[in-house]
Amino acid sequence: MAQTKLRWLRRLVKAALWTGVVLVVLAAAGKWWIGPALVRWQVNRRVAGFWDGTVGIGRVDIIPGQPLELSDVVLCDRQGRAWLRARRVTVSPDNLLSSRPVVRGLRAGIVEVIVHCDDGVCRPPLLNATSDDWAELLDIDGALVSDATLTIRNDGKVVSQASVGLAVYTREVGLGPQLSLLGSVGTFDFTNLKAEGFVAGENSIELGRLTGRLGGGRVIVSGRADRDPNGQWRATGRVVAARVDLQQLHLRITGGKQGIVTGMLDFRLDSPDPNDLTGEGMAFIEGADLSGAPLAAALLGSAGLEKSDGLCNADGDALFHFRGATFTLDQARLSLPLAAVDIEPGATINVSTGQIDAVAVVVLFERVRDILRGLPLVGLMVDLTERFSRLRVRGLWQDDENIQITPAAISDVTGRTRQFLTDAARGRKRLGRGILDVLGMADGNSSPTSQPASGLSTRPATGSADKSGK
Repeated sequence: MAQTKLRWLRRLVKAALWTGVVLVVLAAAGKWWIGPALVRWQVNRRVAGFWDGTVGIGRVDIIPGQPLELSDVVLCDRQGRAWLRARRVTVSPDNLLSSRPVVRGLRAGIVEVIVHCDDGVCRPPLLNATSDDWAELLDIDGALVSDATLTIRNDGKVVSQASVGLAVYTREVGLGPQLSLLGSVGTFDFTNLKAEGFVAGENSIELGRLTGRLGGGRVIVSGRADRDPNGQWRATGRVVAARVDLQQLHLRITGGKQGIVTGMLDFRLDSPDPNDLTGEGMAFIEGADLSGAPLAAALLGSAGLEKSDGLCNADGDALFHFRGATFTLDQARLSLPLAAVDIEPGATINVSTGQIDAVAVVVLFERVRDILRGLPLVGLMVDLTERFSRLRVRGLWQDDENIQITPAAISDVTGRTRQFLTDAARGRKRLGRGILDVLGMADGNSSPTSQPASGLSTRPATGSADKSGK
C-alpha cells in the first residue's frame, strides 16, 4: 500500500513538473513566437485595406497589461521601397485577439516619412479606402510622434527634407480633439478641432472644412487632392486665420513674437517638390513689437528715427504671392507710433534663407506734422517729397550684420504711396480694412465669406519697383 502511494506521488510530481515545463514553453511561445506573430498578422491585415504593400516589424515585446512595444517598423511598397520608418512604436490596443482590434493610443519615436517620385511623378500605393475606413483608422484617443522627418526623393535622390520635433494628438470628452506641434519655428496648440466634409476615394481626397482654435483665435483649413490618369497627385487648399495671438505661439522668429494676425492663404501644389508650391494671400497684423527685429531697426534708423520705443505697437497689412519659399509682395504697409513705411510692389523675401530685396518709402511723423497742421482740408494730398526717405534694402532680414540699406531715387514715389503716408501722419491708418472685408471678419465675425482671395486683387504689379538705387 505504501509503495502504491509512493508511485502515485512520483507520478504526480512528474506530471506537475511536465505541466510547469509546458506552461513555461507556452508562455515563451506566446511571448516570443505566437504573440508577435499575431501582432504582425493583425497589423498587416489592417494596413492592407489602405496600402498596397507590406509592414515589417523587427521586434515585438509583449508584457501582460502593458502596451505593445514594436521596434524597427517599416512600411514598404511592392518594390521594396520604404515609405515609413519608425525606430520605436508603442501601441495601446483593445480586443487584440478579436477580428477587429481597436488602437486607443499610439506613440512613435524617430520617425521618417519618405515620398518616392519617378521623373517628378509621385504614385503612393494607396488603395481605395472609404471615408469610414479612414475615420476608423484615425479613431484613437491619443497619439504622440517625436523626432519626425519628411523626406522627398525623386529618382532616388533627396529633393527636400523637413522635420517636426514633437506632434501630440489627444481627444478628451468635453474638450474635443487637440493637436500640438513643436518645431523649429515655434509651438502651435490647436484645440476644438472639427472636420466636416471629409471624403476619400480612389483618385481624390477632399476636406471640406477643418476648424480649430489657435492662439486665442480661429483657424479654418479646406482643400482637396486629385490623382490624374498618369498617377500624379495635385493639391489645392485654403488656410484662414482670424485674430491669432502670436505671443501664444512662442515663435522663434526675431520680431515676430507679438501681435494679432488675421489673414488668408490659397495654395496649389502640382508636384511633390515643395519648391513648386504656389499661391497668394493677404495678412493683417495689429500691435506688433518690432523692437527686436534687426531689419526694422536698421530701416527706420537710416530714415532718421532714433527712438527704439517707436518700433512698438506697429500695425501692418500685406498682399502677396509666392512660389516655394520666395514671397513677392504686391502691397505692404506699416504704421508705427512715430513713422509709416510703404514697401513698393515687387519686393521679395525668402522665408527659408531670410534673404530680402525691397524698396521702402519711410516718413517720420515729426518731420511732416508741422506742415499738416497748417492745412485746413482733411482730404488734401500733400507733396512731402522732401520729407520722405526712399531706401533700397537687401540682405538677411534677421541678421543686422548682413543688411544693406542705400538711398534710392525719391522722384519715383507714387501718388498711392504719398496718400498712404500722408493719411498715416494724420492719424488715419485704415490698415487691414480691405482684408477684413474680404474675409468677412470686420466686425468680429470669424467665418470667411465664400469670396475667394482674388476678391481683393493680389496680382503682381505690372512693373516691379525700381531697385536700381539710382
